[in-house]
Amino acid sequence: GAELFGHAGEDSDFEVIALLLTTLKHCQVPQITLDLGHVNIFRSLAAQAGLSAQQEQVFFDMLERKSLPDIEAWLATAELAAAETEMLRQLPRLYGKPEILTQATTVLAAANSEVKAALSYLASLVARIQREFPDCQLHVDLTELSGYDYHTGIVYAVYAEGSGREIARGGRYDGIGKIFGRARPATGFSTDLRVLTRY
Repeated sequence: GAELFGHAGEDSDFEVIALLLTTLKHCQVPQITLDLGHVNIFRSLAAQAGLSAQQEQVFFDMLERKSLPDIEAWLATAELAAAETEMLRQLPRLYGKPEILTQATTVLAAANSEVKAALSYLASLVARIQREFPDCQLHVDLTELSGYDYHTGIVYAVYAEGSGREIARGGRYDGIGKIFGRARPATGFSTDLRVLTRY
């Protein structure tokens, strides 16, 4: 794996993703798909909706399963404001090709500035990856919440043709070292060399 400490912006996220994609290319991994999300979209929507910690966890579990009937039933009894109810209802539907970010901007127009900043960040990062790695297939999923309690920004996983599970995973986890009195921004990924040698 690889980690980059001390920088909190898009440049470091891109640098680490670029290192990952270059490594996979060097290992001749075929037809790579990079699945991207941003944990602050749901986290900030939950805060805007006024969800308690328990409600957030319940909704998180339903999002992970993409259980639309359960989400509909839960929202029907949650007594949230109309705008927040509709945004939470639409959130599990916001996944697909990078163009979904344009739709997300419209669907989440009533969201707070943190949500809009996360969407803008994702759009900028996606454009950069598309420009530098045109052969990489990109998939955006706004309910990709792997490591939700750990990550603080983007999260991603890489899939390859013929692989039933991810071959690499990463994201941003700012605040690492806080317990030791020295919080630092960080971003990184991990993979398994034993998996990569199969290619």
